[in-house]
Amino acid sequence: AREKDVKKNPTMKLPPMFFSVMDKVQTMLENNQPLAKGSEWTAPEVEKINELIPGCITLKPTVYLVNCSQKSFTVGGNKYIKSIKEWVDTHGGGLVIPFSIEFEESLAV
Repeated sequence: AREKDVKKNPTMKLPPMFFSVMDKVQTMLENNQPLAKGSEWTAPEVEKINELIPGCITLKPTVYLVNCSQKSFTVGGNKYIKSIKEWVDTHGGGLVIPFSIEFEESLAV
């Protein structure tokens, strides 16, 4: 597909980084790998991906907020946090942050 895009405009010159970045992105997406976890990207590569795929949010770190009851949040004994963290780790990874809206509301009063 990329060669076809270049052929549409014969004066179009693509930087070598275009091909290396897009080949890596295409391979990762075809293998169902998240872009943020499958490779170490340089700043120019991230800039190129953001330029070519502006809707791509997969390079940003993923954060999972887990709302707990006030009791389990303050005691630290929520029984689901471990299984949620295991699921996150097996589905691309990310940061799991437990919090309690109930506890936050009680502080605001």
